[in-house]
Amino acid sequence: MNNELHLLSESAVWITESEFTDLAKNRSAGNGESHIKVDGQRLTNTSWVEMADGSRISNTYSIEKIQDNLYRYNSSSPALGIQASTFITDKSCVYSKFAVKNTRLNGFEVIIRNGNTRHAHGALYNGDELINTWVATMRKTE
Repeated sequence: MNNELHLLSESAVWITESEFTDLAKNRSAGNGESHIKVDGQRLTNTSWVEMADGSRISNTYSIEKIQDNLYRYNSSSPALGIQASTFITDKSCVYSKFAVKNTRLNGFEVIIRNGNTRHAHGALYNGDELINTWVATMRKTE
């Protein structure tokens, strides 16, 4: 696999191992999947993570490729709400800064791909106040 490929380069299923950390340094682990489908200039990403306590966080992205390195997306998460933002790609990296509509929630995520593995790092804020951070390792299954 070419290291220059980023997460949105191809249709694939990714198995995830995530860890979320809140301000008090409490850590919560979760496992899940991310299903990415590329259909020309349109992409979808249906993702979920099941936490150790049995709760589930899900997110469905509708993505449109605008330029070679720019993607516009809308995402729906029952836990957070609707996001509208962009992904910027550079070689094997995907960058995203997002805001949840009609809330003060915002954050960022950086996803770095290395072959059939990717590493994601992100943070969620309420205004300027940090809510939590996360790290995830994702492995391609197909």
